[in-house]
Amino acid sequence: MLKHKDKIHIPSSMSAQQAIIVTSGNANACTGRKGLEDAAETASLTAESLKINPSLVYVCSTGVIGTPMPMEKIKAASPVLTANLGRSSPRDIPSAVMTTDNFPKVITKKVRIENRTGTIAGICKGAGMIAPNMATMLCFILTDIAVEKRTLIRAIKDAVKDEEGSAVIMPAYKRRALCHDIVFINKMLCG
Repeated sequence: MLKHKDKIHIPSSMSAQQAIIVTSGNANACTGRKGLEDAAETASLTAESLKINPSLVYVCSTGVIGTPMPMEKIKAASPVLTANLGRSSPRDIPSAVMTTDNFPKVITKKVRIENRTGTIAGICKGAGMIAPNMATMLCFILTDIAVEKRTLIRAIKDAVKDEEGSAVIMPAYKRRALCHDIVFINKMLCG
């Protein structure tokens, strides 16, 4: 997010994002103008560390609602995160952003297209955080497959067309899904 005088610019889903920064423990929601400024500063700090434009950074936050962001922690962590790029896998992401979750929610699938192999990863967190002071849920689909953006957008829209406008909460017990949603995620990721 970028601050432009009195407006906040939120990148459209059609823009070519190059980075996602996820903060955990604080949702940065219901924090007013200061929260918007903190999100814009988080994007700028991330972009500066990566040497990209802040408009290419998505900012996602999860955790307690109504509490100001601890920007000093974010300022201190930004260069450390950049220095550690490439030393993890998609399976590390949900553990890094877990708050009250009982276990990480991630699925990865290696796919072969013609002579190339790639990975698609689906990551969710926060399904157990539906409470008065914590109500954020984050979901990401990541891939290293070289594919046209419009093809990905069409595939995602096709996969979720029956779920449009609804939040899907996947109740789980002892790491086993209790409803069809994990099947839905698998179908979306695996075709």
